[in-house]
Amino acid sequence: MATPEQSKDQVKQKLLEQSAHLFNTQGYEATSLQEIAETTGLDEGSILDHFTDKSDLHHQALLWMTTTAITELVVGIRAGKDFKEKMNNILDFFQGYATGQNRDGGCPLMNAAIETYYKTDVMREHTAEMFKVLTDATAMLLRNAIEHKQIKANVSTDAWAQFFVSALEGSLLLSKVQGNYIPLNSTVETLREQVRIMALQNLHIVH
Repeated sequence: MATPEQSKDQVKQKLLEQSAHLFNTQGYEATSLQEIAETTGLDEGSILDHFTDKSDLHHQALLWMTTTAITELVVGIRAGKDFKEKMNNILDFFQGYATGQNRDGGCPLMNAAIETYYKTDVMREHTAEMFKVLTDATAMLLRNAIEHKQIKANVSTDAWAQFFVSALEGSLLLSKVQGNYIPLNSTVETLREQVRIMALQNLHIVH
């Protein structure tokens, strides 16, 4: 039960964060309202004061989790000083799922895509929009790199961004299925080499 010191918004945020962790590590079906209540220290009645049912809580937890993940990734991109560093920051972020630096349970975007495949159109649309944000941010990064003469001008930015995101998310899914992070780590290192070559090729042209 919530204490008097906890505001309604604080209680709801606590529910979102802690249930998101359970949903991301266990999945929707394996996570019960009772377990969420035990984890948060709230009773089921208190949970239903904030959400209409488990499905509503799952939906809002996914919204919070995927939006937070994208925000964290964008911060990493902005921290890079050039194309190579920005792209490597993205790769570091994804490799964080293998090293334990990121959320338990793997990439929330990938998990959300799996979880929402048979769910409502609204949930699927949000997940698709988050993937689009990531892909568009990568394409913009590439266009900026071309503008600042950090990579060749003939790079197909949209196609390369789609490939980049698909390779990372696909390798995360394969890693989850296989129970190890060999596919992810292999893909990350291959993409690092591609980024290095793209930057190096342009360096040779400029100089």
